Amino acid sequence: ETKNMKDGEFDKIMERNGAVTNAATWLDWTYYLQNLPKGKLELVARLEADRMENMVLNARQLKSEREVVKNERRLRVDNDPEGKLSEVLYATTFQRHPYGWPTLGWMADLNAIELADCVSFYRTYYSPNNATVVVVGDVTSEAVLRAIRQRYGHLKAQKIPPEKRIVEPEPKAERRRTLHLALAAPKMVIGYRSPALADKDHAVVMVLNEILFGGKSGRLSKLLVQERELASRASGWVGTFHFEGIYEMWFDLKKTSDPATVETLVATELARLGRQPISPRELQKAKNALEISLTRSLRSVGPIARQLGHYETTTGDYRRLFRVVARYRAVTRADVQRVAKRLFPPRRRVVITGLPLAPSKHKGGK
Repeated sequence: ETKNMKDGEFDKIMERNGAVTNAATWLDWTYYLQNLPKGKLELVARLEADRMENMVLNARQLKSEREVVKNERRLRVDNDPEGKLSEVLYATTFQRHPYGWPTLGWMADLNAIELADCVSFYRTYYSPNNATVVVVGDVTSEAVLRAIRQRYGHLKAQKIPPEKRIVEPEPKAERRRTLHLALAAPKMVIGYRSPALADKDHAVVMVLNEILFGGKSGRLSKLLVQERELASRASGWVGTFHFEGIYEMWFDLKKTSDPATVETLVATELARLGRQPISPRELQKAKNALEISLTRSLRSVGPIARQLGHYETTTGDYRRLFRVVARYRAVTRADVQRVAKRLFPPRRRVVITGLPLAPSKHKGGK
């Protein structure tokens, strides 16, 4: 709802014009994405500028949206074992840095938010000097700039509070938590703090991840899923954040598998990467897979817009996206060994284990 549009009118107008809309927020950013037919640039510029300038915030909306977010938290975290494990992983890893706070918020914080908090946040951060507009498609730069100047040109910049650079101290010992959750079999996530997206070693960690988890031939995927049959899934994800993030390794264990055994096998493989150089063939295979994956992910305008916006917001330079492939190609065997040795000492390890709840002694019995 804005001063010019009733509640829900934005979505109705967009739908009538063939748009597919989406929005998301995480640790470094919030984005609003609109996929529209050709010729709708002026329309979306007008509607988005209106949302930036004239949003209506009142107690009724706060009450309604608070319940929406609380229900989302219940669905995605409180009643989702993987969501809960992820939340605990970040809170355990980052004990000083804001990345330890969940984007959805703790339930106590959601209950405590007041209307004045929302108004202050909106007036401060929803301003042209804190926004990045990305337009991808069959348009000219002249048309885009004309629409932006017309719809956003009169908006005043706001004073954005200076970014607080809180440095998370290097861990002196490993950290671990065990949770009892509604699981059919154990689930485990092992995390290591990893370089920021703009760091030159981020590409090296991406190569490391491909070596460990890429397809069926990834070292840990092959070992744990195929050879030892201790897990039904083994996967890795490298954080793409403004500051140092987490390299997450996820394992869905078989019912009879011992998490300690899996953890030992993982630690052994990570130590081996720091001790022994990988083969030239393994390195090239990982690079090829990463290049193909990136190329395939940029085959339509929506993903291209998201990636450009992500790189501009997270690293300060959208052009870094165009240099990713070159960074992958530049990774050497020595880089992989060096970064593995630096990232994977046991003291830097965070292990969060989810175990199935003990069956109720009353269930199905007398």
